Amino acid sequence: MDVYLKDQLSRAALSVSLNLAEGAGRSGVRDRRHFFTMSRASLFETIAILDFLLDIKLLENKIHNNLLIQMEVISKQLYSMTKNG
Repeated sequence: MDVYLKDQLSRAALSVSLNLAEGAGRSGVRDRRHFFTMSRASLFETIAILDFLLDIKLLENKIHNNLLIQMEVISKQLYSMTKNG
């Protein structure tokens, strides 16, 4: 995999966890929601990178589909956290 793509994927995936952690550490509802929203946005960025890797044949369809299923669950959880603060 291209070094740039690998770096971008790693940073996007890490950003999901880091924003989630930062949001969980915030006391205000507005702050928590902001970081949970950012976490979900990073998840969507990760998905876009995986879609691109599939398109250029650097990721197998089966692996891509399995990852998307897991990410859909995470996305729904993050959305719920955003709405509930």
